Amino acid sequence: MSNQSSRLSIQPTQTPPPKPASAPGRWINFPVKAFGAIGRHPLVVLILPSLWFFARYLPFWKDVDVLNSLASPFTSDNLLLCPPLYCVLGRVPFWITDTLLHGAAPGILSAQHPSLEALYALAVCQHALLWLGLRYFVFSLPASDVGRGVAALMLASVASFYSFAHTCGAEVTTPITWFALFGVGLRILYRRATWKTWAVYTIVLVFSIGSRHVSALLLGWLPATAAVLVLYHWRFNRTGSPGRVRAMLGIATIALLLSGASLWVEQFTVARLCEHFGVVVRRTMGRTASSRIGTFLDSLSPAERHRVAQRVAATVREDDPQRAAAVRSAVVASATVGDYNRGTGKVIEDELVRRGFSGEALNVERDRIIFDAVMAYYRTCDPRLVRLILNDVGKGFYPTNDQGIALTGAKSTFDSIPLIAERPWAWAGVSGLPIFNHAVAQAALDRAFHDNFIRHWRFMPVGAWLALFIGIGILRIVRRDLPLALALTGVTMFGIGLVTYTATCAFNYSMPRYALPLLVAVFACGAVLAVARNE
Repeated sequence: MSNQSSRLSIQPTQTPPPKPASAPGRWINFPVKAFGAIGRHPLVVLILPSLWFFARYLPFWKDVDVLNSLASPFTSDNLLLCPPLYCVLGRVPFWITDTLLHGAAPGILSAQHPSLEALYALAVCQHALLWLGLRYFVFSLPASDVGRGVAALMLASVASFYSFAHTCGAEVTTPITWFALFGVGLRILYRRATWKTWAVYTIVLVFSIGSRHVSALLLGWLPATAAVLVLYHWRFNRTGSPGRVRAMLGIATIALLLSGASLWVEQFTVARLCEHFGVVVRRTMGRTASSRIGTFLDSLSPAERHRVAQRVAATVREDDPQRAAAVRSAVVASATVGDYNRGTGKVIEDELVRRGFSGEALNVERDRIIFDAVMAYYRTCDPRLVRLILNDVGKGFYPTNDQGIALTGAKSTFDSIPLIAERPWAWAGVSGLPIFNHAVAQAALDRAFHDNFIRHWRFMPVGAWLALFIGIGILRIVRRDLPLALALTGVTMFGIGLVTYTATCAFNYSMPRYALPLLVAVFACGAVLAVARNE
């Protein structure tokens, strides 16, 4: 017994094998690993919505705006009324595709008659640029792989970005250039900026302001953000303050200089193109702002509309008596006939013809008169006009949502059909495209209204997204997960979106598609507030 006991006592103790991980632990680790993988390869999810659109829809067409920018000969409508860069670059896929497939195509600077394949080529280019812009922004976020994966999934869920990429029209450049600019701004502010980084900044700015007038406000975003961070590091963040203040001052200075250079390049390009096509450079904003004044006047009773017009006309002061009379006539016509597109433009033109104007001289004087007439209304600062503008700004937060903005492409394509019937000669180069077949356009619109991807965020207005992201940001700041400097950077992204949307509402009536810059800014800000951290 003793020997047996001794043999038993010297046998080594065997440790039990490790227990397999519990099922809940595996389920917790799986999404973390999945988000991390997406964060390392965000294109995997960023391209999926594009495939959805190509599988379900023909390319969309943004009504008469795209007719002017991508199909018509070059005039003031696509050189001044909308910046010419998209008007030129957007025709390149038309020329390449139709030359390769059909053996011939109009020159890029000529009137266009693109095939359906050419529209698809443009849509592919726009989707690809959107992927690159979103990917660049995601990798610019100072976040972990998991955080970047969350941001990529969040951005890929916004149908509006992809709907506009599927639409022929300059508004597609908004999500592309804005996300790219916010991305390069994050790299400049929080990483070591090189000449390549500043080159990307300049190229993105030129492409942005050369395609959308309202995007010119982006020129001030990075200088203003750097100035905000200068104030923050100087007054509130004492750790390493002198060095950071100097760094931010340097960034603000360089960004301001490059923003000015980008604006000069854009204006120089416009001037040379106008010279080539015999167009006189002038302000055409009066045509657009006339619609804003028109909605204001339409909200008044006929008697009050007449009183407002008479009061505004009395404020007109011009050195040239004939021009003063023409401006007063345009002020009154805006109240009695309608805005520029509903009759006032024709009233001005008829008066100028009687005075002997013709050709480009008539166009120049007409634009000057409508601009002066519109500005006369703005100078009164009528409280009712101010309230109308502020109400439209509020509509951008509620009830505007992702679905309302994303439906723009399908709606605009369908709405183009009666415009073709009204002016068939103007649409001759594109009216034969299958996208303008009534049955096809109606089916696409019905499908878009019931599309689960387009409508899945319909219960989340833009204001609710903003409140959610601000709440997450505040919670992370309290928990010290989000540096205040990064939070301020995200807030400035939202700020430039709000300023841009407010400026749009000030000079045009409210439409869901005008809230696209606001939507982009809210989600860019939300990505920073939700996942950004110190690297």
